Formats: sequence, structure tokens, C-alpha cells
Amino acid sequence: EPSIAAERAASTSGALSATSDADKAARIHDFIVSTAEYDYAAYETMGAEGTVTPRVQQSQEAYGILVAGTAVCNGYAHAFQAIAQKAGLETVVVNGTVSQGMTIGHHAWNQVQVDGEWLVVDATWDDPGGDAGTRTDYLLIDPASPLLETRFTGYDWIVDFNRDNFGV
Repeated sequence: EPSIAAERAASTSGALSATSDADKAARIHDFIVSTAEYDYAAYETMGAEGTVTPRVQQSQEAYGILVAGTAVCNGYAHAFQAIAQKAGLETVVVNGTVSQGMTIGHHAWNQVQVDGEWLVVDATWDDPGGDAGTRTDYLLIDPASPLLETRFTGYDWIVDFNRDNFGV
């Protein structure tokens, strides 16, 4: 059950005992990056076949990260959101496109509210894979950061009236 797994992850990550929203978000980010693996097989199936197999479906959901330990970007973003909500953070999953290096196409990441400001968290792009450690290049960065200049936010996820609240 993803909800139980999210509750467990919030506790295990230390997010439940963290005292600030920034620390909660960092602990969740680091937990996901250190325990998850990017699902390259699902990614290749999506690109090559364009069909939704059970593996592809699972890789798109929080379940992929929280239970199976592997997902694509959408799974990373939904897992971050599920854990963040258990820790009392306000967060959204953002969908858009990217064109950076070999990464071209649809992508998902999060925005989380910290001290009244909406900041970007992209656990997928901070996951170096394997035992390479944890990066924090895309942890709590301003939506206007030059690191995000090849990222284009889709607006389907937000009500037009509230766009300014998210810095988009």
C-alpha cells in the first residue's frame, strides 16, 4: 500500500522529526535519491513501443519508488509528493518538457513551499544511479534558476488564477 509506504518513508527519512520545511524537503529528497533506481527498462518501453504495460504504469506512480524501488521521473515526483504530504509539506507535481543533453521530452518534478516560497525539487535529476551518492543540484532551487532554463513548465497542473503563486 503506497500510503503506508509513504508514512514509513516519512519516518525513516527523518522528515517527521525535522524542524523546518527546508530540512523536511531535503530529507525526503535524499531518501528517495539514495533508495530509488531509475527504471530505464520502463523508459525504453515507453519510447520504443509507446504502450502502457504494467511495468510502465508502475513506473509512473509513487508505488514504483515507495514499494518496488524503481520508477521514471513521474514516479519520483509522485513519491516525493506522497512523502512530503505525510510530513506536512505543501507540494505539487509539475509536468513539462526538457531539452538538455540526451534528455529531451516530457519530464516531471516537484515544487514545494518553504517559508512561503515555492521552490523546485527534482529528485530524478539528482539521482546519479547506483552507489554514486546523492547530488543536490536540483534541491530547493528558485524556479528562475539558470539550471532550469532548458525546462519548460506545462500549465495543465495548475489553475490559471494561481500561476503567480508558483512562480510560473
